[in-house]
Amino acid sequence: MARRDTLRVGISCFPSVGGSGTLATALGMELADRGHEVHFICYERPFRLSMDGPRLHFHPVAVNDYDVLKFPDYTLPLSVRMAEVSRDHRLDLLHVHYAVPHATAAILARSMLPPEQQPRVVTTLHGTDTTLLGHDPGYAPAIRHALLSDDLAPMAIDALVHIPSREAQLDLANLAVAPDRPIPLRTQAAAALVEHIQAYGKFVTGPQADAIANTAASVEDPELRARLQAAQGVLRTDAKSTGERLKQYVPRPVAAKEEMPPKEKEEPKEKGDEKKE
Repeated sequence: MARRDTLRVGISCFPSVGGSGTLATALGMELADRGHEVHFICYERPFRLSMDGPRLHFHPVAVNDYDVLKFPDYTLPLSVRMAEVSRDHRLDLLHVHYAVPHATAAILARSMLPPEQQPRVVTTLHGTDTTLLGHDPGYAPAIRHALLSDDLAPMAIDALVHIPSREAQLDLANLAVAPDRPIPLRTQAAAALVEHIQAYGKFVTGPQADAIANTAASVEDPELRARLQAAQGVLRTDAKSTGERLKQYVPRPVAAKEEMPPKEKEEPKEKGDEKKE
């Protein structure tokens, strides 16, 4: 990948009329206006991208409909096209909208290229990623798998925090204490773990709770330590026992303030007395 002030960016999105396609197209056009090279990689030209312009390019993805396949596959041909465009145009970055199928295709595309040609991947999540696909047992594992990639892990964490499953919480806990992963990712995972526990209850295992406590006591990064300590706090809390403690709470009596004696009223001076003074 080249090191320049300008970037070569590949963008994949759903090209139909919709919020994600509109956002992706507007972003690409703005990047091109700022001097970056932008390559859209989709099965159709985005509806807002009427034609190629200066530093704006469109690369169609051919989706073949084979009789042997009941449903046409899009992820694999998309990944192949991403790899081709990345190689031919030396892309620095793939910005994909939606975890499925675009982030999955980006992972495959990177694996097809040698390390020196692999672009970084940035994923923008949209509502369906978490509200629909994240709850679907056919798609949720793919989102969880993205935690293995440092590039894709931030978007996977954002998705997992909204998935009400035991596996999602265990994945967040494991990432938060993984010593070989970047500190910012671990910090984000620890914060997401607290949010997940507060929303869906505790699924963290005993060994994981011990690992969180041990890591919080030994880690040097102050922000990560604070997030892990917060996770410790929510793991120790229990709604029933907290409720019982609140029932037994007796507030301290407020000390009565001593009443000050009323001030004596001064008698008004007569006019004659004032003249004498």
